[in-house]
Amino acid sequence: MTLGFVMIAAVMDLLWRRVHNLLTISMIVSGLFHHAWQAGLPGIGASLLAVVVAGCVLMIPFLLGGLGGGDLKLLAGVGAWTLLPSVLLIFLVAGLLAGLAGVVQSFRSQEAWDDGLAQLMDLPRRLCQLGRQIDQEDWVVRQITEGRERRQQIPFAFLIALGVLVDFYCLSGQLNAL
Repeated sequence: MTLGFVMIAAVMDLLWRRVHNLLTISMIVSGLFHHAWQAGLPGIGASLLAVVVAGCVLMIPFLLGGLGGGDLKLLAGVGAWTLLPSVLLIFLVAGLLAGLAGVVQSFRSQEAWDDGLAQLMDLPRRLCQLGRQIDQEDWVVRQITEGRERRQQIPFAFLIALGVLVDFYCLSGQLNAL
């Protein structure tokens, strides 16, 4: 089931650069119901914990503008189905692939390399300011209401789908994850 959801999300992300709420919210809710059906209250707890952890690991990149809200909700939906520690492994694989793709992409042009290096050098300052910015109500409203510039060139939903494949085929072998 998880693989079907993430493959649809990957195609959406590749074609339209969006992962729609209908897909991600459906994934989260159906994952919670699935684990409630399978294991009752402990199943709901395990699924909900994975949703929260998955959302938290992508919160800082989301707030810094490195990825969209659909990617964050997609990983939360993957967590609802695969539980811990699988969702962390999927995140790790997707993150490593994104880093590798970013390095490869930066070698394609000197301008991209310089921009990437400048952003990397500016990251500590941006992280320090993030706490102060979040405290300012106008910054939060701007982040929600203004359209973000599409700086992300790497479709993260596709990388999450690859992470699910790695989790399923190479490491965990859990049939219920799909």
